[in-house]
Amino acid sequence: MTRTLLPILLLAPIVSCTSAQQPPEAIVESCLLFDRSTDPSILISPLSGRAQVMEQGGPASYRLFLPDGDNKTMRVGYASGKSSDGDYIFVNAHRGYIDRAAAIGSLAPRRLQAPRQASFALLRQHGARYVCVMEGRGRLGSTVLRSAFVARIPPRMGAELILYYRLQDMRELGRSRP
Repeated sequence: MTRTLLPILLLAPIVSCTSAQQPPEAIVESCLLFDRSTDPSILISPLSGRAQVMEQGGPASYRLFLPDGDNKTMRVGYASGKSSDGDYIFVNAHRGYIDRAAAIGSLAPRRLQAPRQASFALLRQHGARYVCVMEGRGRLGSTVLRSAFVARIPPRMGAELILYYRLQDMRELGRSRP
């Protein structure tokens, strides 16, 4: 009895911590909409401009995509390596790896198709801060697709960003809201 109960007790805090960090639905929808929030308690601060590219040398070379806007409090960006395994979103010392992102919905996360065209924002709701990276995925007939990576910014420096990903038909998002 004790042997079977012990692993369950050890895993319970991990499961509850991961699910507790999932951003509220209104945060995810506001990230997808990007130019307006779905809840008056959400403040969206877009990081203006398109991403500039910086090359990082060395054996594990990365291309860093940083929004042009001058944001003195938060350094936000996207790092892309030669293979998609190491791509990550960062906020200051926090990193969230794309291949570890949890899908909200049925489609698995994918790396950004065009990081230079991605839109970056910081969102705030009830004292919690979130990073948002939204990308237009194009049209399929009358379907307009956008994808978003969202994570709550941890208060502890160096803690990992727990990313969540959604691919959304924007026409469906408009229909589901009052």
